Amino acid sequence: MRVPHLRRVSDPGLLEKGARSHVSIGMLLLVVTLQGVFVFFHMFIKKLAYSSFRSELNGLEDVVVS
Repeated sequence: MRVPHLRRVSDPGLLEKGARSHVSIGMLLLVVTLQGVFVFFHMFIKKLAYSSFRSELNGLEDVVVS
């Protein structure tokens, strides 16, 4: 006695589901990594802009005081 529907259901469905979960995990890791890089560069650029702004203010204070 053969049961054809068991073989048909188990083979492609499981492979597709496994491949799909791997792709979604990869996409999730990619998005998290890109967000981390974006936040890091955003903070870095803000820090650079703030330090250059402070140095300009210090230069102006020197001019005003003297």
